[in-house]
Amino acid sequence: METRDKMSHRQMEQLRESAERWNDPEYVWKRKWMQEYSEQAKEDPEDGGGWPFRPNANSIRIKLVISCALFAAVWGLFQINHPWANIAKSHIEASLNESFDFHMVTLWYERQWGGNPSLLPAWMPGKQQEAQKVTALKKQYFTPVKGMVIAPYESSRLGVTLETKVDATVAALDTGLVIYKGNKDETGFTVVIRHANGLESVYGWIEAKVELNDWIKGGETIGKVSANTSKQAGYLYFAISKDNRYLNPMDVVAFD
Repeated sequence: METRDKMSHRQMEQLRESAERWNDPEYVWKRKWMQEYSEQAKEDPEDGGGWPFRPNANSIRIKLVISCALFAAVWGLFQINHPWANIAKSHIEASLNESFDFHMVTLWYERQWGGNPSLLPAWMPGKQQEAQKVTALKKQYFTPVKGMVIAPYESSRLGVTLETKVDATVAALDTGLVIYKGNKDETGFTVVIRHANGLESVYGWIEAKVELNDWIKGGETIGKVSANTSKQAGYLYFAISKDNRYLNPMDVVAFD
């Protein structure tokens, strides 16, 4: 009985970890990408297995020959005592002895994705705590559309309504996965994008040009605003939530 309880607890932990991974839009997109190639492999098993990076004997031989040629070239270079050879040797030695700047990679990753690559803290002692302090709201986001806020954020509204130019294009707040596309009673045709760090953005009254499960880059056009009946202005409903709690969009981006 005790063993059964332990197994049940272990299975629950595995299910919880699996659920957390499926909240990561990048993980979902990669799984979808792999599934598409797996289905292609079933349809045409003779076409390389449907996997674009599947190794084969011929490609391995070519890479081995190239590697041996490069090794022989470098070895031969170090046997030559000539001014031009000495310059090349100094560059090679400097490249091999120079420490890789993981800190700069981490800063670049933070600017691009609003978080830290999970494998870098293990190589950077003392940086683990600093990495944990980074939150999604500390990065810069793309303004979905330029316009005037005519209905501000309220607890009952959960977002803002913007008046814009007719046919104004709508941009994605940040890189993420389209998890919803359809009609809603309160916001008309609506698109929801899931970003990293538990962030989601909602675009209502939009004429969308994206599809469900599309992987969208930050700032990429996802559609245009809906025009009013007189065709003199456009309208967009926009909301942001983090960890299922709605935020005031005006605290995150500027619309004018």
